[in-house]
Amino acid sequence: MAEVAALSVSATIVLLILTVGQVLLGELVPKNIGIQYPERLAIMTALPMRWSIMLFRPLIWFFNGSGQLIMRLFGQQVIAEHAHIHSPDEIVMLVEESTAGGLIQKEERRLLKTHWNFEKEWCGK
Repeated sequence: MAEVAALSVSATIVLLILTVGQVLLGELVPKNIGIQYPERLAIMTALPMRWSIMLFRPLIWFFNGSGQLIMRLFGQQVIAEHAHIHSPDEIVMLVEESTAGGLIQKEERRLLKTHWNFEKEWCGK
């Protein structure tokens, strides 16, 4: 029983160490380097990125195709891979900022807000 407990504790410790290492070395450090040296980093990584895209293109094609096939089998619409869908909060923020910036008049904002509230109520029922 002590051997099982030791194995569980050691596996947990290793998992924690790997997680912390991945967050630090895979997320935080590269992000900060990218923020400090964006142009230099873009130039340094352009060629390796091109190679990796060429190398993994068949795998990317396979996974994208498989995902689209599964979506169609379930009767779901396949969304274009580069489409950006705004969340409800983002839409509200865009309308508010557009109104503040003068791109949307107050009457248009009121119409959008009325329509948005109607859609939320209608979809919620």
